[in-house]
Amino acid sequence: MRGSNNTFNIIHTASVIKAYIYPIKQSNDFEFSAMSRRQQVQLFSTNKLIYIVSPEDIVLQKLRWYKIADNYSQKQWRDVLGVLKARRKILDFNYLRLWSNYLKLTPELEKAFDETNLT
Repeated sequence: MRGSNNTFNIIHTASVIKAYIYPIKQSNDFEFSAMSRRQQVQLFSTNKLIYIVSPEDIVLQKLRWYKIADNYSQKQWRDVLGVLKARRKILDFNYLRLWSNYLKLTPELEKAFDETNLT
């Protein structure tokens, strides 16, 4: 585990899959929405169930981090593009546009749509 600012990640060593963990410090409408849309999944080949946020909320959160870094974090940007490409057939575009407007991320989201041919 590696941590900074109360965020950290965990890595499943057998599969080398990384999960980012960040606590919600202050509740706001977006975080309530993200938690209400979370999905329960089985943790690898165990019987344990965990909750993960939806692909849309991952995109929006990563766009928030990208914007906080003055549009400089290429890792966040690559992650956004990767989720959009991998989940393009199941994404709720109305939800993405609604919350990108609320979070003042519309230019960043539209740029990501352009780069992934989703416009």
